[in-house]
This record gives sequence, structure tokens and C-alpha cells, in this order.
Amino acid sequence: MIDCLRGLREKHGLRAGDVRRVDVEVFKQASNITGGGQAGDRTVVRAKEQGDHSIPYLCAVALIDGDVWPQQFEPERVTRADVQDVLKRVWVRQLEEFNERYPDEMPCRVTVTLNEGREVTAEATDFPGFWRTRRLDWDAAMEKYTRLAEPMAGAALAREIADAVRRLDSIPISNLTELLGRVGGSASARRVAS
Repeated sequence: MIDCLRGLREKHGLRAGDVRRVDVEVFKQASNITGGGQAGDRTVVRAKEQGDHSIPYLCAVALIDGDVWPQQFEPERVTRADVQDVLKRVWVRQLEEFNERYPDEMPCRVTVTLNEGREVTAEATDFPGFWRTRRLDWDAAMEKYTRLAEPMAGAALAREIADAVRRLDSIPISNLTELLGRVGGSASARRVAS
């Protein structure tokens, strides 16, 4: 659903102010856990832990920022008025057709209704990294890993860790754990230097 919304945003030049409503159709488990089903209201989002379990929040921040990464879960981002406003315009429901396709697929449909009345829609059956249909190859996994790891470990240490993981079947595990143990110190040192 995030990729659907990001694609619609790019293709149609969507901006939050243009959007009256976002309808997200998903399978039962997604609806129950993150869409406001059995797990309760997902439009009350005040912290990261609520945001990453809220389809309305994820859709709102994807629409506004065009991305969903750790920065979108920083406390000041989660509580900003723009995302809080948009997430209340996101409606989630489950479709029986999608229930039948899960878990072989992760189907969803996103329909954005614009203030002018026009609707734009995108569908997906999976997402990059879905283990059944679109596993990430090493290069794609490294791209994601690098974006996530470098802010915490620094570029050099992040590369060392990735190299150790790639050679894990031929090195002692202690080599990897020693590198991982350096991450906290590396991040602390960078914060002090800033």
C-alpha cells in the first residue's frame, strides 16, 4: 500500500492538500492489526510504536513525505499537524477477495479521492522484499541496509558489517559480534563530534 500511494503521488503529482479521502482495501490480517479492525482505532497516533502499526499513519506520511523511513517515525514527525490531519482522512476496509489471496499474496488497493472529485487508484499483490514473490537480491538488500545502517554505524563500519554478513559461512561469528558491538560506540562518537 505504501508503494501504491507513493506511485500515485509521483504519477499524479498528488499533495496532501489535494486529497479529500484515501480508501485502502486490504486482507483481514492487515485490517485487524494495522487498519483499525480488532486491534482498535489506528487513527490515534502519538508515538512511533503506534505509527508503525497504523495504515492511516503510514499512508498519510507516504502521501506527504513521499517516503516511509525511520525519519518518519521521529516523535516530532509523528505528532505534526499535517500528518495528523491526513491520517484522519484514510479509511481502511478488508475485502473477502483479498482474504482469499492471502498469504500467497499481500493484496491491496488504494483509491485517492481528490477535492475536485476525481479518483485515482493503484493495486498491488506484493511489495519489494515479500518472501514469496519478490525477495530482495543482495544489491537491493544492501541498498536498504546502507540507508538504515549508515546513520547509526557510519559508512566504514556499516560496510565492514555487511562484508562479515556476506562471509558469515566462512568467518567466526565472533568477528560479526565484535563489529556489531562497535555500533553503539560509533554512533555515540558521531553525536559528540556533531
